[in-house]
Amino acid sequence: LFDFGEDGNIVFMVLEYIDGPTLKTEIFNEKGPMPTLKIFKVMRGVCHALQYAHQSGFVHCDVKPANIMINRRGGVFLADLGIARNMDSTTITMAGFGAPAYMSPEQIAGKHPSVSMDIYSLGVTLFEMLTGGRRPFNGDRAQVSGTVSEKVRWEQRNLKPIPLRSINPDVSAALEAVVMRCLEKDPKKRFGGTMEFLAELQKALPPL
Repeated sequence: LFDFGEDGNIVFMVLEYIDGPTLKTEIFNEKGPMPTLKIFKVMRGVCHALQYAHQSGFVHCDVKPANIMINRRGGVFLADLGIARNMDSTTITMAGFGAPAYMSPEQIAGKHPSVSMDIYSLGVTLFEMLTGGRRPFNGDRAQVSGTVSEKVRWEQRNLKPIPLRSINPDVSAALEAVVMRCLEKDPKKRFGGTMEFLAELQKALPPL
């Protein structure tokens, strides 16, 4: 954020212009799993951004490929902190806000914001990068009726994710384990922070 102001009845913010696509576009354009090095570079950038936010006391609450941007030089930017929450806040996270496909079970339930919520969303994003756009929860297995969003929310809270290697058998067991740890229902079983996640991801990936 560079500046903000008003022009008549219009309130505006001045943000950095990023000349490049979102990760969502990059995943679509790959038409298959993303290259290992690209995955690591993106995850490294996002993890450092989240680490800074977490150390500052904030949870992003909306980590997803559409909010990750990559400029022409390969720089990675984590955007849209519109629903970010302060971990010290006495109010709970805003239940219902965010993209259900990337929301942790506790975020869907409206529980107090925590680092583990962003770790979960990182896991969904990594799953998508490794499968060419498939997600661990898409509503197809829900045992409730309703909208797609309602079905996905039900799956997030009640079902285990689709096994990663059933979609992409080229993924190693070690890499699948990293992703599945991010997607644990119990927040305490996930990685304790983004740097721990990044270190384990680098170990699980083929030599870079």
